[in-house]
Amino acid sequence: MTEHEGGPHVPVQPARDHRGVEAVMKAVLIVAAVAGAALLLYVVFFIGMFALAS
Repeated sequence: MTEHEGGPHVPVQPARDHRGVEAVMKAVLIVAAVAGAALLLYVVFFIGMFALAS
């Protein structure tokens, strides 16, 4: 017998619809990933330019 079988019965609330929040979070994550990739390419490009110039 598990510890929850004999415990008080709490009414279960229906799950909320999180699709809107998940879509916004996914969009933010994609924008952050693209911005991070662009920044990384920018840094690598300029480090390469300075390395080749010297």
